[in-house]
Amino acid sequence: MSRWLYNSHGEPIAFISGQNAFSRTGKWLGQLEGDELWKGEYIGEIVNGDYLLARHSKPGYSKGVPSTPGTPGIPGVPGTRGGRGLPAGYTVIEFD
Repeated sequence: MSRWLYNSHGEPIAFISGQNAFSRTGKWLGQLEGDELWKGEYIGEIVNGDYLLARHSKPGYSKGVPSTPGTPGIPGVPGTRGGRGLPAGYTVIEFD
C-alpha cells in the first residue's frame, strides 16, 4: 500500500512506494534514506509523519544517483487535509 505525503497546505504532492517517492503523476522523485529524500542531492524530508518539506540548511554534498525504478501504479489521490504552518528552517517543495 502506498503512503501519501503532503505540502504544508495539506495538498497531496507525492506518494511512497517501497523506498521510493513519486509525484502525483508518477514521476520518480528520489529514494528515501530514513526520512530524507535523495536523488543524488538532497530533495527534502518527511516532517511530522507525512509532510514533505525541504530544510533551508540542507546538506551540501552529493550522493550517487540510484537506478530509476519502474513506476508503480498511481494510487487514488486523497483529498486535502488540514494545512500546517511551516516549521522553522523549512520551505515548501513543488513538484509537477
